[in-house]
Amino acid sequence: MIYTEYTKLTNCILHVVGNKSEDEGVFLSDKSIELNEETSGILQEYLLGQVTTDGYSEFWHESQMELNEVYSFVKSIFEDNSVFEEKSASIAKHLYACSTHPKIKSGELCVVYFKNIIVDTVTCDAVGLFKSENKDTFLRVVMDGGRSSIMSETGININKLDKAAIIFNTQVENGYWVTVIDRTNKATEAKYWTDDFLKVKPCNNSYNQTENLIAMTRSFVSRLPEEGNRSEKALMVQRSMEAVKASTVKMDEYALEVFKDEEVARQFSEFTRKRSEGDGFGLEGEIKISQQAVKKKQTTTLTTVKLDGNFDIRIHGGEQLIEQGYDEEKGMKYYKLYYREER
Repeated sequence: MIYTEYTKLTNCILHVVGNKSEDEGVFLSDKSIELNEETSGILQEYLLGQVTTDGYSEFWHESQMELNEVYSFVKSIFEDNSVFEEKSASIAKHLYACSTHPKIKSGELCVVYFKNIIVDTVTCDAVGLFKSENKDTFLRVVMDGGRSSIMSETGININKLDKAAIIFNTQVENGYWVTVIDRTNKATEAKYWTDDFLKVKPCNNSYNQTENLIAMTRSFVSRLPEEGNRSEKALMVQRSMEAVKASTVKMDEYALEVFKDEEVARQFSEFTRKRSEGDGFGLEGEIKISQQAVKKKQTTTLTTVKLDGNFDIRIHGGEQLIEQGYDEEKGMKYYKLYYREER
């Protein structure tokens, strides 16, 4: 979680970054914007109000961290705030160099410096990078004497953020903590913001490991053969959600608890090993569970068994109270559910 009660926006500069493949250019500002208290408060609310920290990312590079451009520029700003304008221009130029796909839109890049932001109990400074690509039309009512008129203007909607990254000045040796927003990232070619420009990857922390464990479990379950028993798949998912209610899980015990079969548990362990190779997200040994991540992933359609177009059965447990069979006379499958009372 981030807390901004005592946060102060101290620097803000705006550059315009075009599409390089269209040769639109990049237009750089020389000086930071002078903001009064009211405008600064509105801008801070706009920039921070929609940012979530469900799972942090971190900068990375194949050879050495200093070769990650954004990491290097932001690190210089943290070390010496007097280079804020200079390094913000370098960030804008780097973004322009990454904006090569024809579908990437021109937009304003706002670089901001925040003081005293609290992130997961750590008080630190932060650098924010915000790109606005989509404009909205606003109506402005103008009163002139006894007459009124309506004028339309195009501008940035303060309730929408297209792309954002906030880099917190903590965990510098691991590539900082970074929270990322990309609301226009709906196609592979649009991943330039995260993959090419920022070059970040999820942190190997309890939140992301928990998300990864739940996602891998559901992916593995979905790949198991149906064998006419979808209820068993739903029960596996439900058992996995019960297992992660603990503060920690041991992977070998987790696999047996969820799948109830040593061979299937072995296949799951091999599945997670292969899926984790090369990303530093190995799910081995004991995993610390983030209940925030569990809560986010609580709802899943895999716990619902759909029967033709007539019935849906939502399974929360009680596998010993479910029977499945085949009625020879009707030529149809059936489920038998045992219960004590209706609710």
